[in-house]
Amino acid sequence: MHSIRDREIYFCDGELDEFIEAAKSLGFDYDYRKTKDGFDFMAWNPDDEEKVARIKL
Repeated sequence: MHSIRDREIYFCDGELDEFIEAAKSLGFDYDYRKTKDGFDFMAWNPDDEEKVARIKL
């Protein structure tokens, strides 16, 4: 989840389910939405909501 540190949006070829599972295993909250090109996925540590990972799938 490098984008948490860098405040960038990353583009990935992974599957949405993989990112949901990773967020759950890290204890992160997450949200996503369907777009015409795939999904926009966000994950964040509930203890520090200022740092957010933004990923386009």
